[in-house]
Amino acid sequence: MTQEQPNNPLHGVTLEAILNQLVAHYGWAELGRQIDIRCFNYVGARLNLTTCAR
Repeated sequence: MTQEQPNNPLHGVTLEAILNQLVAHYGWAELGRQIDIRCFNYVGARLNLTTCAR
């Protein structure tokens, strides 16, 4: 059941979509510098955003 959430701009937006937008805007290298998350700093994880999202 889907509910209206007018005060929640991220309602219905997947983590994968958010990551894709961040990568498109900043790139992996810059995200790795700004955010200490393993998937941004290791090449193997870059190949699979689903793995990164987990």
